Amino acid sequence: MSVKVVIGITIIVGAFVLFFLSGGLKGGKVFYMTPEEFVTSKYNNGERVRLTGRVQIGSAKISTNKPEVNFILEDEKAKIAVHYLGNVPESFAEGIDVVAEGKMGENVFEAKDLIVKCPSKYESKLPEKKTENK
Repeated sequence: MSVKVVIGITIIVGAFVLFFLSGGLKGGKVFYMTPEEFVTSKYNNGERVRLTGRVQIGSAKISTNKPEVNFILEDEKAKIAVHYLGNVPESFAEGIDVVAEGKMGENVFEAKDLIVKCPSKYESKLPEKKTENK
């Protein structure tokens, strides 16, 4: 190989290394946490995160005027008010597990994405062992 090719490859590799070491993808990091973890963390200050929890029974208010929903996301120890402006997933309902991705606003978590977790009834079950009676 010529010296110019080696120098060119070295510069490109060095640039990639510098990019990743300097946090070049920092904006792409998205944390995934429960409401309890979120309220006690340093990430509830407007940094983009993914929250996972259950939609509190009786809390969901789906707008009839525009694609929007407000609800309380909860786990065993904490609750967070969530506002989602966008098409509400068809399978969204109270009492189910969801993932809300967004940032904490002034008094409410502003979700940019809302994903409904698959209910356990759709998970595959292991086949039962058959026993022979002799």
